[in-house]
Amino acid sequence: MHKIDEQSDGPKSRINRHLIENFSAATSVIAGVIWPKLHTVTIAMCKHSTDIVDRDNAWHVVYPFCPHGGDIVVLVKQIDAGQLIAFCMHCGAAWHQPQHITEENDEYVICSHVAPNGIELPTPNDVAASPWADRVLDIVPYDRYFSIGEINQYLDRERTQLAAKEKKAI
Repeated sequence: MHKIDEQSDGPKSRINRHLIENFSAATSVIAGVIWPKLHTVTIAMCKHSTDIVDRDNAWHVVYPFCPHGGDIVVLVKQIDAGQLIAFCMHCGAAWHQPQHITEENDEYVICSHVAPNGIELPTPNDVAASPWADRVLDIVPYDRYFSIGEINQYLDRERTQLAAKEKKAI
């Protein structure tokens, strides 16, 4: 039932393998999602992982799938503000507060707009002190998702494209 493109070993494929490997009878299947370059993947909401050795170097998943991009939503820390926001790498959406991303409510912002100097990985203490602390569904090893460098490059490209569009409009 769980299909993953065996040809792909990119970050999304690795994260899905992690989610499926940690699937238990107590979890529920959320949705079938189609990502570019991947076959249909069934995502499972995972129980909180306890087997990760390096919790200081891990992604905190706060939503099983983005309402826009279908990817998991992880916590990132804005470099300028030092505030934690939830972020989807697939579409670039971000949410400031837990109540902004629910099935009934979707008040998102564009991450490249609210993190002009990029993001960094939050520490476990950052997460524990944030309003997101009780929303963490899973902790995923750093190497099973995108790197901070990849995310910041993505955000830079988004800002550059926006600036080019604004320049064209003038």
